Amino acid sequence: MSSLSQFIEYCVSFYGPGGLYCLGMSEDEVTKAVRLLDLIGQKELDLDSIDRERVRDVVMVMRGTKVTTKWAV
Repeated sequence: MSSLSQFIEYCVSFYGPGGLYCLGMSEDEVTKAVRLLDLIGQKELDLDSIDRERVRDVVMVMRGTKVTTKWAV
């Protein structure tokens, strides 16, 4: 992934309306989650599938859903 905007589109293609795992996530939600992960700074974002799953979890937490992954968000 070469840019942050491409990564956001990548996440939306998975979790956005009509996505592979349609969770109805908007580009705005994904962008906010990416910014939060970047601010937390536990590690540099690699913009890969692991980061995509972390973004998903952050959005779910922002929506008030309990997340039970092995990593902390």
